[in-house]
Amino acid sequence: MLFRPRRDRRGPDPFLNVKAILLALGGCLAVAAFMLRIDWLVTVAILPLIIGLAVNFRRTSGDDATPDIDPDPADHDSSSNDDPVPRD
Repeated sequence: MLFRPRRDRRGPDPFLNVKAILLALGGCLAVAAFMLRIDWLVTVAILPLIIGLAVNFRRTSGDDATPDIDPDPADHDSSSNDDPVPRD
């Protein structure tokens, strides 16, 4: 799926804190690398950013695009009205 569902349909992001920490860590390392002019530290600073991007695309159980479908609707008795909310 190219576009993800809206956040209110998906629920809160369980990895938000991890992604924020990785972004801050990568940014701090990048600034330190630029100020100290250390080339290998720039490469190290990119790693937390790539890991944070990978965490962003990690699927959780609520992100499935397929809805929950009852495999055998015949098992349910439609004559009983156990639903507390009347349906129109």
